[in-house]
Amino acid sequence: MALWFGGGWRDWFRSTPAHNTLNLEGKSQSIISGAFNWSHKAVATLVESEPGPHWRLCARHDGYKGRFGVVHQRAVTRDGDGILVTDQLLGGSRVAEIVFQLAADLHANRDGNIVTILRGAEPLMTIHFPDAAIHIRSGGDTPGQGGWVSPRFGARQPAERLAWRGQVGEKGVVIRLAPSPPQTR
Repeated sequence: MALWFGGGWRDWFRSTPAHNTLNLEGKSQSIISGAFNWSHKAVATLVESEPGPHWRLCARHDGYKGRFGVVHQRAVTRDGDGILVTDQLLGGSRVAEIVFQLAADLHANRDGNIVTILRGAEPLMTIHFPDAAIHIRSGGDTPGQGGWVSPRFGARQPAERLAWRGQVGEKGVVIRLAPSPPQTR
């Protein structure tokens, strides 16, 4: 485990691209202004919440409206044995990055547009991306270069960061998360 104390690493760990969401041009949805301040905070709104066996949750934020002219909306829906994550950009279309940051003890195995998440040799789940425009990186010498997690302030561990990059607009992009079938022994 490496130690970090510089502002660049702190800003990385609190940035949008370091989290499991969509970002535009590597920018955060809220703008950092100092160690504990934000010059602009994205305003999030709950759009829809449907409980039950086929639950659905949908929310949006305005963090990219002023800089990019779009509102990011994400819906998370139960789909059979899996979950659909639908990201939309309302008000236009932009090239976006959608990130899934893994924990330090997990690894990814990519086959085309499907990524299997493993703990050791045990497959835990699959992530079905819209196409094969996926990058998997871990570690790196500078913030944002690869994947990192911070288990506590001042410490960092390399961890695989899955990033899909492509055009996102009003129609949205759907990513499916599904459990891996149990292994037979």
